[in-house]
Amino acid sequence: MRCIQLDFMDTGTLAPVAFGYQLRAGYMLSDVLNCAGNSSFLIKFKSAFDKFSIIQKVMIVKNAKTTEPDIIEVIDEFLKTYQSFNSMKHPPNNIFLSYKSYERSMLTFINEWRDQFVVAAETAGLGGFLSICKKDVFDIFDLKTTEKVQTTYHLKAMDVIAGKAPTNAAKQSVFLLPHSFYEFHLAHTNVETDIEAINNDNQYLVKAFSMPNISTLSITELESIKKQFTTQLQTFKTAIYEWSKSCYLNNHSEKFVTEVVPTFSTTEQVINDNDILKHCKSVHHNKVVQSIYFGAVEPENIWLFYLHYNVITIEEFGYLKTAYAADAAYKIPIMLFLFGNNLAEAITQETTKNMEEDETVNGEIKRVKKHINIDD
Repeated sequence: MRCIQLDFMDTGTLAPVAFGYQLRAGYMLSDVLNCAGNSSFLIKFKSAFDKFSIIQKVMIVKNAKTTEPDIIEVIDEFLKTYQSFNSMKHPPNNIFLSYKSYERSMLTFINEWRDQFVVAAETAGLGGFLSICKKDVFDIFDLKTTEKVQTTYHLKAMDVIAGKAPTNAAKQSVFLLPHSFYEFHLAHTNVETDIEAINNDNQYLVKAFSMPNISTLSITELESIKKQFTTQLQTFKTAIYEWSKSCYLNNHSEKFVTEVVPTFSTTEQVINDNDILKHCKSVHHNKVVQSIYFGAVEPENIWLFYLHYNVITIEEFGYLKTAYAADAAYKIPIMLFLFGNNLAEAITQETTKNMEEDETVNGEIKRVKKHINIDD
């Protein structure tokens, strides 16, 4: 079973914790998991950021979309001082000491800015994920913002959405998608839920199983569950993998009904019998539960979702529609995460309020202090 998550930062109802939950579930259930977007950024931000020079760090903060004008003013003032200091071949001792004190204060300021992303990653359930990254098991990618970037760990969002990247996922992976995909997009289209009525031409969704709140599990616990599921859920994972490949060939419905659906009940039993997940249910009094659905949807609904959240442009959306018109018909396999026991409940529930208050994270990064104390 291969899964892929293409996510983003949303300042509305879709908090990073939703994507963090998906990654945790995807990691436990899949053989191969790829992630590109905001979660990848949060996972590796601190490790990458700490390797940069102070000037590189300062410029990252200055160029960040969320950096406010008054913070930019503080940074510009420091840059002027930095340039002036470095223009001196042999600065006097008092100037040298004064500058170093200023630099230390700037580093403190910058690290406070950095730590907000660390907190965001941990609150979203992504803390420690860098330690379990492994090629062809769990890979994380940056989204390419310019054609000048040419590395194997930078992907173009449109290539991911079109099923062309990454290479070990192309047209064989299940897309992990949050509740908003259904609530704001798929719910307004025709979606078949009756197993007997499923065919290659229609979209369909079927509830597979439920899962407790896994956002607070440690990395060690996640690895332990994944190891157990590797053998316990092999039939389920193989069936999903074969079905997902057939979706891209538009010959998927029979596999789904005869090979995938029969594995759902045994998979739920394995989940319910797992000691670590049992403990999760007891700790949270079985209140925070997500229903997980599998199904196949029209590519255009995926494209509209990512267009809505500005992951792709209107020009890229147009290109995808043109390319699809010239291509053979196919569906995109998805793994959908919803609150509630059925699709009707998923629409009516206020999902962000169902998470316990101490387990949610706002999509926005709080402001750091704007002034640097240089009197230390």
